[in-house]
Amino acid sequence: MTLRDAWHLYDQWLGDPRAEFLSDPRGLEKAFRESTSPLADSPASNQVGDCLLLALAKVHEAPLVSFDKALLKYAAKHGYPVITPSSILDTTS
Repeated sequence: MTLRDAWHLYDQWLGDPRAEFLSDPRGLEKAFRESTSPLADSPASNQVGDCLLLALAKVHEAPLVSFDKALLKYAAKHGYPVITPSSILDTTS
């Protein structure tokens, strides 16, 4: 998908009455800064997006659900509650 197509799809999605735009929750910036602090001396990378997701989950007091192994590892290392859907769906235990 091109960026133009992505913006078009986004605009369509916002026009759907089931979709709602919400402002950033109070405390997001502080939580975002905290989640990126272990990366302070590293070049900006796609981990910054992961940190935003962790910050949002923290501010909403909810675990993040993800299949992303790198995100799960980072979250576990820094004490963020993250759930992998495979752990929920695991019927062997």
